[in-house]
Amino acid sequence: MTPTGSERAMSAFGKDVHHVYLPYDLPCAMNRFLNTVQPKLVIVMETELWPNMVAALHKRKIPLVIANARLSERSAKGYAKLGKFMRRLLSRITLIAAQNEEDGNRFLALGLKRNQLAVTGSLKFDISVTPELAARAITPPSPVGAAPQSLDRHQHP
Repeated sequence: MTPTGSERAMSAFGKDVHHVYLPYDLPCAMNRFLNTVQPKLVIVMETELWPNMVAALHKRKIPLVIANARLSERSAKGYAKLGKFMRRLLSRITLIAAQNEEDGNRFLALGLKRNQLAVTGSLKFDISVTPELAARAITPPSPVGAAPQSLDRHQHP
């Protein structure tokens, strides 16, 4: 999320969301961050495959979802060169919600299991919120005294 995106989130959600930037993907920094924030679920937008973050979440049994995931043919070819490393990384992700069948198939070709994949369309272009859907939406309660959290995938302000 860019600084502009952060400002938009604050104006849209106010105190209901606490936006923070993730640290660099270094084991000590990621572990310290997760120890402080203690998320129950992490949802990452698009395709941010940070090996140390994935490993730290897996070790803590914290589910990781990649939402609105995309994977270009060029990136898939690069990731394919990583072979076993990439298969292991993907095996630790709870769910990848791909934007389309092509993206989904690229993740499968890299070793993602079919039960870890859902093709959901683009959150930017393919989703429409009907009044019925909006009425069914709920906000999970926060523990008393706990501040809601939002994890951001970028390291820079």
